[in-house]
Amino acid sequence: MIKEEENRVDVLENYRYFSEIIWVNKKTFFMKSTLIKFFLFTSILIGGAIFSSCEKEKEEVDPTEPLTVEQINEYILNVISETGEFNWADASDHLVWSAIVQGEGSAGIGYSQYQWIDEETSQETILEIQNAKEIVLSKILEIERTANPNLNIEDILVADSDVFTHISVKITLFQTVKQVRILPEVRFFEPNYDKLEI
Repeated sequence: MIKEEENRVDVLENYRYFSEIIWVNKKTFFMKSTLIKFFLFTSILIGGAIFSSCEKEKEEVDPTEPLTVEQINEYILNVISETGEFNWADASDHLVWSAIVQGEGSAGIGYSQYQWIDEETSQETILEIQNAKEIVLSKILEIERTANPNLNIEDILVADSDVFTHISVKITLFQTVKQVRILPEVRFFEPNYDKLEI
């Protein structure tokens, strides 16, 4: 009888001991799996952020090569086929720069909000128009001089008008296209491109 009681006590103690071990192991397993999930989630987040940052940097890198004439024409014709018209204002900086390089090497730029000057144009408006032209030409010269420090206005100005507020300028750099197109003084910016065959 005493032996049976002792055996029961031993069994109960062993049961308690093993139950505690199992509970501790379950708790440890739960903690480990939670930590693994946390580190996995954190790694995915960090990896995604790095990938996104790399992609953004990749997008912002200036193109070193212009598109070919065939690529330019194919793009323009596709847009015309889909929408019925093509507007350089809707084109990417890369496409515009490529068309300048592959075309005549120059672009037509409309400056200021006024399209022309006539005898009714006030002196104040004329000064505003002249100021807009100077800002545009100065910006072009500033950027183009990074590649050719000896350039002056005469080197980049191809054509000007005393009546209409647009100029034709020589451009070689992608950054010139990118920065000048967004100037508030610029009304339009179009490459002098003559190689489209319809």
